Amino acid sequence: MFKINANSQTLNFAYLGLLVFLVTLLSPTGNLMDVGMSFMLKNELGASTVETAQFRFVCSIPVYLGLFIGLVRDRWSPFGMGDRGYLLLLAPIIGSTYLAFFHSRFTIAEFSLMMLFLVCLFKLLIAACHALLSTIAQQKQMSGQFGALLLIAKNLPEVLGAAIAAVLIQNNHLRHVFLIATIVAFASLLILCWKPADIMQAHTDRKSTAIGSETHFYQDLIVLARHKPIYPALLMLLLFNFAPGFNTPLQFHLTNQLHAPDSSYGVFLSIFFAALLPGFYLYSYLCRHLKFMSLLWLSIGIAIPQMLFLGLIRSEIEAYFFAVPMGLVAGLAYSALYDLAIRSCPEGLQGSFMMLVAGALAFSDKLGDLVGSALFQWRPDQGLFICGVLTTAVYSLMLPTTLWVSMNSKRNKNTNGTA
Repeated sequence: MFKINANSQTLNFAYLGLLVFLVTLLSPTGNLMDVGMSFMLKNELGASTVETAQFRFVCSIPVYLGLFIGLVRDRWSPFGMGDRGYLLLLAPIIGSTYLAFFHSRFTIAEFSLMMLFLVCLFKLLIAACHALLSTIAQQKQMSGQFGALLLIAKNLPEVLGAAIAAVLIQNNHLRHVFLIATIVAFASLLILCWKPADIMQAHTDRKSTAIGSETHFYQDLIVLARHKPIYPALLMLLLFNFAPGFNTPLQFHLTNQLHAPDSSYGVFLSIFFAALLPGFYLYSYLCRHLKFMSLLWLSIGIAIPQMLFLGLIRSEIEAYFFAVPMGLVAGLAYSALYDLAIRSCPEGLQGSFMMLVAGALAFSDKLGDLVGSALFQWRPDQGLFICGVLTTAVYSLMLPTTLWVSMNSKRNKNTNGTA
Protein backbone atom coordinates (compact mmCIF):
# COMPACT_ATOMS: atom_id res chain seq x y z
CA MET A 1 0.00 0.00 0.00
CA PHE A 2 1.04 3.59 -0.61
CA LYS A 3 1.57 6.00 2.22
CA ILE A 4 -0.84 8.87 1.53
CA ASN A 5 0.11 12.42 2.45
CA ALA A 6 -0.64 15.85 1.03
CA ASN A 7 2.83 16.27 -0.44
CA SER A 8 2.82 12.95 -2.31
CA GLN A 9 -0.68 13.64 -3.62
CA THR A 10 0.43 17.01 -4.96
CA LEU A 11 3.42 15.41 -6.69
CA ASN A 12 1.23 12.70 -8.19
CA PHE A 13 -1.27 15.22 -9.54
CA ALA A 14 1.47 17.46 -10.94
CA TYR A 15 3.45 14.65 -12.58
CA LEU A 16 0.49 12.81 -14.08
CA GLY A 17 -1.21 16.01 -15.17
CA LEU A 18 1.90 17.30 -16.95
CA LEU A 19 2.57 13.89 -18.54
CA VAL A 20 -0.96 13.56 -19.96
CA PHE A 21 -0.95 17.21 -21.09
CA LEU A 22 2.27 16.90 -23.08
CA VAL A 23 1.41 13.53 -24.62
CA THR A 24 -2.13 14.60 -25.56
CA LEU A 25 -0.76 17.66 -27.34
CA LEU A 26 1.02 15.21 -29.67
CA SER A 27 -2.20 13.41 -30.63
CA PRO A 28 -2.66 12.93 -34.40
CA THR A 29 -6.42 13.03 -33.77
CA GLY A 30 -6.36 15.95 -31.31
CA ASN A 31 -7.47 19.47 -32.19
CA LEU A 32 -4.00 20.76 -33.12
CA MET A 33 -3.57 18.11 -35.82
CA ASP A 34 -7.21 17.43 -36.63
CA VAL A 35 -8.18 21.03 -37.36
CA GLY A 36 -4.98 21.63 -39.32
CA MET A 37 -5.21 18.49 -41.43
CA SER A 38 -8.94 18.81 -42.11
CA PHE A 39 -8.36 22.23 -43.65
CA MET A 40 -5.38 20.92 -45.62
CA LEU A 41 -7.74 18.32 -47.09
CA LYS A 42 -10.49 20.86 -47.72
CA ASN A 43 -8.39 23.70 -49.13
CA GLU A 44 -5.30 22.06 -50.64
CA LEU A 45 -6.78 18.76 -51.86
CA GLY A 46 -10.41 19.84 -52.41
CA ALA A 47 -11.97 17.16 -50.17
CA SER A 48 -15.75 17.23 -49.68
CA THR A 49 -17.66 16.95 -46.39
CA VAL A 50 -18.00 13.16 -46.65
CA GLU A 51 -14.40 12.67 -47.88
CA THR A 52 -13.07 14.64 -44.90
CA ALA A 53 -15.18 12.56 -42.50
CA GLN A 54 -13.99 9.35 -44.21
CA PHE A 55 -10.35 10.42 -43.78
CA ARG A 56 -10.96 11.02 -40.08
CA PHE A 57 -12.69 7.64 -39.74
CA VAL A 58 -9.95 5.67 -41.51
CA CYS A 59 -7.08 7.36 -39.68
CA SER A 60 -8.69 6.43 -36.36
CA ILE A 61 -8.78 2.68 -37.08
CA PRO A 62 -5.88 1.97 -34.65
CA VAL A 63 -7.86 3.79 -31.96
CA TYR A 64 -10.84 1.45 -32.44
CA LEU A 65 -8.44 -1.45 -31.83
CA GLY A 66 -7.11 0.22 -28.70
CA LEU A 67 -7.89 -2.84 -26.57
CA PHE A 68 -5.09 -4.79 -28.25
CA ILE A 69 -2.72 -1.85 -27.95
CA GLY A 70 -3.59 -1.74 -24.25
CA LEU A 71 -2.79 -5.44 -23.94
CA VAL A 72 0.67 -4.72 -25.35
CA ARG A 73 1.15 -2.11 -22.63
CA ASP A 74 -0.01 -4.52 -19.91
CA ARG A 75 2.52 -7.16 -21.04
CA TRP A 76 5.60 -5.20 -22.17
CA SER A 77 7.91 -2.87 -20.24
CA PRO A 78 10.34 -1.05 -22.61
CA PHE A 79 13.90 -0.80 -21.24
CA GLY A 80 12.59 -2.19 -17.92
CA MET A 81 11.17 1.28 -17.16
CA GLY A 82 7.46 0.41 -17.11
CA ASP A 83 5.10 3.06 -18.46
CA ARG A 84 7.86 5.68 -18.48
CA GLY A 85 9.79 3.55 -20.97
CA TYR A 86 7.13 4.14 -23.62
CA LEU A 87 7.83 7.87 -23.54
CA LEU A 88 11.56 7.30 -23.99
CA LEU A 89 10.96 4.92 -26.91
CA LEU A 90 8.06 6.52 -28.78
CA ALA A 91 8.33 10.29 -28.32
CA PRO A 92 11.44 10.62 -30.58
CA ILE A 93 9.81 8.45 -33.30
CA ILE A 94 6.59 10.48 -33.21
CA GLY A 95 8.53 13.74 -33.27
CA SER A 96 10.61 12.62 -36.25
CA THR A 97 7.45 11.57 -38.14
CA TYR A 98 5.89 14.98 -37.62
CA LEU A 99 9.09 16.58 -38.88
CA ALA A 100 8.80 14.48 -42.05
CA PHE A 101 5.22 15.75 -42.47
CA PHE A 102 6.46 19.33 -42.20
CA HIS A 103 9.03 18.93 -44.96
CA SER A 104 7.01 16.74 -47.36
CA ARG A 105 3.87 16.81 -49.50
CA PHE A 106 1.62 13.75 -49.66
CA THR A 107 -1.44 12.58 -51.55
CA ILE A 108 -4.54 11.68 -49.51
CA ALA A 109 -3.63 7.96 -49.73
CA GLU A 110 -0.03 8.54 -48.59
CA PHE A 111 -1.21 10.91 -45.89
CA SER A 112 -3.64 8.28 -44.61
CA LEU A 113 -0.98 5.55 -44.43
CA MET A 114 1.45 7.79 -42.55
CA MET A 115 -1.33 8.82 -40.18
CA LEU A 116 -2.24 5.20 -39.46
CA PHE A 117 1.39 4.52 -38.48
CA LEU A 118 1.50 7.62 -36.31
CA VAL A 119 -1.81 6.89 -34.57
CA CYS A 120 -0.60 3.36 -33.69
CA LEU A 121 2.49 4.77 -31.97
CA PHE A 122 0.55 7.48 -30.21
CA LYS A 123 -2.10 5.11 -28.85
CA LEU A 124 0.57 2.88 -27.34
CA LEU A 125 2.09 5.93 -25.64
CA ILE A 126 -1.21 7.30 -24.34
CA ALA A 127 -2.20 3.79 -23.15
CA ALA A 128 0.78 3.82 -20.82
CA CYS A 129 -0.11 7.30 -19.53
CA HIS A 130 -3.77 6.48 -18.88
CA ALA A 131 -2.94 3.14 -17.29
CA LEU A 132 -0.42 4.73 -14.92
CA LEU A 133 -2.99 7.32 -13.84
CA SER A 134 -5.73 4.68 -13.40
CA THR A 135 -3.39 2.50 -11.32
CA ILE A 136 -2.56 5.35 -8.94
CA ALA A 137 -6.25 6.38 -8.77
CA GLN A 138 -7.37 2.88 -7.79
CA GLN A 139 -4.62 2.43 -5.22
CA LYS A 140 -5.37 5.80 -3.64
CA GLN A 141 -9.14 5.17 -3.89
CA MET A 142 -9.58 8.61 -5.46
CA SER A 143 -11.14 7.75 -8.81
CA GLY A 144 -13.27 10.90 -8.93
CA GLN A 145 -10.41 13.34 -8.40
CA PHE A 146 -7.99 11.50 -10.67
CA GLY A 147 -10.71 11.12 -13.30
CA ALA A 148 -11.22 14.89 -13.24
CA LEU A 149 -7.43 15.35 -13.45
CA LEU A 150 -7.30 13.09 -16.52
CA LEU A 151 -10.02 15.07 -18.26
CA ILE A 152 -8.48 18.44 -17.41
CA ALA A 153 -5.04 17.32 -18.58
CA LYS A 154 -6.55 15.87 -21.78
CA ASN A 155 -8.67 18.91 -22.61
CA LEU A 156 -6.22 21.73 -21.94
CA PRO A 157 -4.20 20.60 -25.00
CA GLU A 158 -7.44 20.56 -27.01
CA VAL A 159 -8.15 24.18 -26.03
CA LEU A 160 -4.58 25.20 -26.79
CA GLY A 161 -4.39 23.10 -29.97
CA ALA A 162 -7.60 24.52 -31.44
CA ALA A 163 -6.48 28.07 -30.66
CA ILE A 164 -3.04 27.53 -32.22
CA ALA A 165 -4.57 25.94 -35.31
CA ALA A 166 -6.98 28.89 -35.69
CA VAL A 167 -4.10 31.37 -35.55
CA LEU A 168 -2.02 29.38 -38.05
CA ILE A 169 -4.99 29.10 -40.43
CA GLN A 170 -5.61 32.84 -40.20
CA ASN A 171 -1.96 33.56 -41.02
CA ASN A 172 -1.58 30.90 -43.75
CA HIS A 173 1.03 28.92 -41.81
CA LEU A 174 -1.00 25.72 -41.44
CA ARG A 175 1.94 23.32 -41.88
CA HIS A 176 3.60 24.74 -38.78
CA VAL A 177 1.32 22.49 -36.69
CA PHE A 178 3.75 19.68 -37.55
CA LEU A 179 6.75 21.72 -36.41
CA ILE A 180 5.06 22.56 -33.10
CA ALA A 181 4.26 18.88 -32.51
CA THR A 182 7.88 17.95 -33.24
CA ILE A 183 9.14 20.39 -30.60
CA VAL A 184 6.63 19.13 -28.01
CA ALA A 185 7.59 15.49 -28.68
CA PHE A 186 11.26 16.02 -27.91
CA ALA A 187 10.57 18.44 -25.04
CA SER A 188 8.34 15.83 -23.36
CA LEU A 189 11.39 13.64 -22.75
CA LEU A 190 12.47 16.06 -20.02
CA ILE A 191 9.75 14.70 -17.72
CA LEU A 192 11.76 11.47 -17.43
CA CYS A 193 14.19 13.39 -15.22
CA TRP A 194 11.43 13.73 -12.61
CA LYS A 195 10.92 10.61 -10.47
CA PRO A 196 8.16 10.95 -7.81
CA ALA A 197 8.26 8.12 -5.28
CA ASP A 198 4.68 6.93 -5.87
CA ILE A 199 5.17 6.77 -9.63
CA MET A 200 8.32 4.71 -9.26
CA GLN A 201 6.58 2.45 -6.71
CA ALA A 202 3.71 1.91 -9.18
CA HIS A 203 6.29 0.66 -11.70
CA THR A 204 7.66 -1.80 -9.12
CA ASP A 205 4.18 -3.05 -8.21
CA ARG A 206 3.27 -3.48 -11.86
CA LYS A 207 6.17 -5.87 -12.43
CA SER A 208 4.93 -8.13 -9.64
CA THR A 209 1.16 -7.97 -10.24
CA ALA A 210 0.54 -7.43 -13.94
CA ILE A 211 -1.79 -10.07 -15.33
CA GLY A 212 -0.24 -9.84 -18.74
CA SER A 213 3.16 -10.93 -17.46
CA GLU A 214 1.84 -14.40 -16.56
CA THR A 215 -0.87 -15.16 -19.09
CA HIS A 216 -1.57 -15.10 -22.78
CA PHE A 217 -3.49 -12.49 -24.70
CA TYR A 218 -6.63 -14.63 -24.94
CA GLN A 219 -6.63 -15.20 -21.16
CA ASP A 220 -6.41 -11.45 -20.60
CA LEU A 221 -9.35 -11.01 -22.95
CA ILE A 222 -11.36 -13.59 -21.01
CA VAL A 223 -10.64 -11.83 -17.72
CA LEU A 224 -11.72 -8.53 -19.26
CA ALA A 225 -14.84 -10.00 -20.87
CA ARG A 226 -15.96 -11.56 -17.58
CA HIS A 227 -15.59 -8.30 -15.67
CA LYS A 228 -19.24 -7.23 -15.77
CA PRO A 229 -18.86 -3.62 -14.47
CA ILE A 230 -17.18 -2.56 -17.73
CA TYR A 231 -20.28 -3.02 -19.89
CA PRO A 232 -22.55 -0.21 -18.67
CA ALA A 233 -19.54 2.12 -18.55
CA LEU A 234 -18.63 1.35 -22.16
CA LEU A 235 -22.21 1.66 -23.36
CA MET A 236 -22.68 5.06 -21.76
CA LEU A 237 -19.42 6.37 -23.20
CA LEU A 238 -20.41 5.07 -26.66
CA LEU A 239 -23.76 6.83 -26.47
CA PHE A 240 -22.38 10.10 -25.15
CA ASN A 241 -19.66 10.45 -27.76
CA PHE A 242 -22.08 9.97 -30.67
CA ALA A 243 -22.51 13.55 -31.89
CA PRO A 244 -23.23 13.59 -35.65
CA GLY A 245 -23.20 17.35 -36.20
CA PHE A 246 -20.28 18.37 -34.05
CA ASN A 247 -17.21 17.85 -36.25
CA THR A 248 -17.12 17.91 -40.06
CA PRO A 249 -20.73 19.13 -40.59
CA LEU A 250 -20.18 22.07 -38.24
CA GLN A 251 -16.85 22.87 -39.91
CA PHE A 252 -18.47 23.02 -43.36
CA HIS A 253 -21.59 24.80 -42.03
CA LEU A 254 -19.48 27.61 -40.61
CA THR A 255 -17.19 28.04 -43.60
CA ASN A 256 -19.49 27.17 -46.53
CA GLN A 257 -23.03 28.00 -45.39
CA LEU A 258 -22.30 30.97 -43.11
CA HIS A 259 -19.17 32.09 -45.00
CA ALA A 260 -17.23 32.50 -41.76
CA PRO A 261 -13.41 32.44 -41.96
CA ASP A 262 -11.68 29.04 -41.79
CA SER A 263 -10.32 29.96 -38.36
CA SER A 264 -13.89 30.09 -36.94
CA TYR A 265 -14.04 26.31 -36.53
CA GLY A 266 -10.82 26.31 -34.50
CA VAL A 267 -12.11 29.20 -32.38
CA PHE A 268 -15.38 27.33 -31.71
CA LEU A 269 -13.52 24.20 -30.60
CA SER A 270 -11.20 26.25 -28.41
CA ILE A 271 -14.17 27.87 -26.65
CA PHE A 272 -16.01 24.55 -26.29
CA PHE A 273 -13.04 22.70 -24.78
CA ALA A 274 -12.28 25.65 -22.49
CA ALA A 275 -15.91 25.54 -21.30
CA LEU A 276 -15.45 21.88 -20.35
CA LEU A 277 -12.91 22.79 -17.67
CA PRO A 278 -15.30 24.38 -15.10
CA GLY A 279 -17.37 21.19 -15.29
CA PHE A 280 -14.29 19.11 -14.52
CA TYR A 281 -13.36 21.33 -11.57
CA LEU A 282 -16.93 21.26 -10.27
CA TYR A 283 -17.03 17.48 -10.41
CA SER A 284 -13.71 17.16 -8.59
CA TYR A 285 -15.30 19.15 -5.76
CA LEU A 286 -18.72 17.50 -5.75
CA CYS A 287 -17.35 13.96 -5.83
CA ARG A 288 -15.88 14.51 -2.36
CA HIS A 289 -19.25 15.49 -0.89
CA LEU A 290 -21.94 13.61 -2.84
CA LYS A 291 -22.58 9.96 -3.61
CA PHE A 292 -21.38 8.81 -7.00
CA MET A 293 -24.79 7.67 -8.26
CA SER A 294 -26.36 11.03 -7.40
CA LEU A 295 -23.66 12.78 -9.42
CA LEU A 296 -24.08 10.39 -12.33
CA TRP A 297 -27.85 10.97 -12.56
CA LEU A 298 -27.38 14.74 -12.31
CA SER A 299 -24.60 14.89 -14.90
CA ILE A 300 -26.41 12.76 -17.48
CA GLY A 301 -29.75 14.48 -16.98
CA ILE A 302 -28.51 17.99 -17.75
CA ALA A 303 -26.31 16.84 -20.67
CA ILE A 304 -29.04 15.19 -22.76
CA PRO A 305 -30.34 18.29 -24.64
CA GLN A 306 -26.98 20.02 -25.20
CA MET A 307 -26.58 19.28 -28.94
CA LEU A 308 -29.92 20.94 -29.77
CA PHE A 309 -27.92 24.18 -29.75
CA LEU A 310 -26.33 23.11 -33.06
CA GLY A 311 -29.63 23.65 -34.87
CA LEU A 312 -29.80 27.23 -33.58
CA ILE A 313 -26.48 28.38 -35.06
CA ARG A 314 -27.15 31.06 -37.69
CA SER A 315 -23.94 33.07 -37.46
CA GLU A 316 -20.30 32.81 -36.42
CA ILE A 317 -20.98 34.74 -33.17
CA GLU A 318 -23.90 32.47 -32.27
CA ALA A 319 -21.62 29.45 -32.69
CA TYR A 320 -19.15 30.93 -30.21
CA PHE A 321 -21.98 31.78 -27.80
CA PHE A 322 -23.55 28.30 -27.85
CA ALA A 323 -20.15 26.63 -27.41
CA VAL A 324 -20.12 27.80 -23.77
CA PRO A 325 -23.25 26.07 -22.39
CA MET A 326 -22.54 22.99 -24.50
CA GLY A 327 -19.08 22.70 -22.99
CA LEU A 328 -20.19 23.36 -19.41
CA VAL A 329 -22.73 20.53 -19.25
CA ALA A 330 -20.50 18.16 -21.25
CA GLY A 331 -17.65 18.71 -18.78
CA LEU A 332 -19.72 17.51 -15.84
CA ALA A 333 -21.03 14.50 -17.79
CA TYR A 334 -17.60 13.43 -19.07
CA SER A 335 -16.22 13.63 -15.52
CA ALA A 336 -18.94 11.31 -14.21
CA LEU A 337 -18.47 8.86 -17.07
CA TYR A 338 -14.68 8.73 -16.67
CA ASP A 339 -15.13 8.25 -12.93
CA LEU A 340 -17.38 5.29 -13.74
CA ALA A 341 -14.81 3.93 -16.22
CA ILE A 342 -11.94 4.14 -13.71
CA ARG A 343 -14.06 2.41 -11.05
CA SER A 344 -14.81 -0.34 -13.58
CA CYS A 345 -11.16 -1.13 -14.46
CA PRO A 346 -10.18 -4.74 -13.75
CA GLU A 347 -6.98 -4.89 -11.69
CA GLY A 348 -3.87 -5.54 -13.77
CA LEU A 349 -5.61 -4.66 -17.04
CA GLN A 350 -5.89 -0.90 -16.63
CA GLY A 351 -4.04 -0.26 -19.87
CA SER A 352 -6.27 -2.63 -21.82
CA PHE A 353 -9.53 -1.27 -20.46
CA MET A 354 -8.62 2.42 -20.76
CA MET A 355 -7.62 1.84 -24.38
CA LEU A 356 -10.87 -0.05 -24.92
CA VAL A 357 -12.59 3.07 -23.60
CA ALA A 358 -10.54 5.27 -25.93
CA GLY A 359 -11.38 3.01 -28.87
CA ALA A 360 -15.08 3.05 -28.05
CA LEU A 361 -15.06 6.85 -27.77
CA ALA A 362 -13.21 7.28 -31.05
CA PHE A 363 -15.39 4.82 -32.94
CA SER A 364 -18.58 6.45 -31.70
CA ASP A 365 -17.23 9.91 -32.50
CA LYS A 366 -16.11 9.04 -36.05
CA LEU A 367 -19.25 7.01 -36.79
CA GLY A 368 -21.32 9.98 -35.70
CA ASP A 369 -19.20 12.22 -37.92
CA LEU A 370 -19.88 9.97 -40.93
CA VAL A 371 -23.62 9.94 -40.22
CA GLY A 372 -23.67 13.69 -39.67
CA SER A 373 -21.68 14.38 -42.85
CA ALA A 374 -24.09 12.28 -44.91
CA LEU A 375 -27.08 14.13 -43.41
CA PHE A 376 -25.42 17.50 -43.98
CA GLN A 377 -24.54 16.68 -47.58
CA TRP A 378 -28.15 15.56 -48.12
CA ARG A 379 -29.70 18.66 -46.51
CA PRO A 380 -27.08 21.43 -46.03
CA ASP A 381 -29.75 23.89 -44.85
CA GLN A 382 -31.26 21.62 -42.14
CA GLY A 383 -28.41 19.17 -41.56
CA LEU A 384 -27.25 20.54 -38.19
CA PHE A 385 -30.80 20.69 -36.83
CA ILE A 386 -31.44 17.06 -37.82
CA CYS A 387 -28.12 16.05 -36.24
CA GLY A 388 -29.03 17.84 -32.99
CA VAL A 389 -32.38 16.03 -32.72
CA LEU A 390 -30.77 12.67 -33.51
CA THR A 391 -28.06 13.21 -30.88
CA THR A 392 -30.64 14.11 -28.22
CA ALA A 393 -32.55 10.91 -28.95
CA VAL A 394 -29.35 8.86 -28.60
CA TYR A 395 -28.37 10.63 -25.36
CA SER A 396 -31.78 9.78 -23.89
CA LEU A 397 -30.77 6.11 -24.01
CA MET A 398 -28.22 6.84 -21.26
CA LEU A 399 -31.05 7.12 -18.71
CA PRO A 400 -31.93 3.39 -18.69
CA THR A 401 -28.20 2.61 -18.77
CA THR A 402 -27.70 4.77 -15.66
CA LEU A 403 -30.48 2.77 -14.03
CA TRP A 404 -28.50 -0.39 -14.93
CA VAL A 405 -25.44 1.02 -13.15
CA SER A 406 -27.55 1.96 -10.14
CA MET A 407 -29.02 -1.52 -9.87
CA ASN A 408 -25.56 -3.12 -10.15
CA SER A 409 -24.15 -0.86 -7.45
CA LYS A 410 -26.92 -1.89 -5.09
CA ARG A 411 -26.28 -5.58 -5.72
CA ASN A 412 -22.59 -5.29 -4.98
CA LYS A 413 -20.18 -2.76 -3.58
CA ASN A 414 -17.99 -2.21 -6.66
CA THR A 415 -18.53 1.55 -6.36
CA ASN A 416 -17.61 3.65 -3.34
CA GLY A 417 -19.83 6.24 -1.77
CA THR A 418 -17.47 9.12 -2.47
CA ALA A 419 -14.15 9.44 -4.27
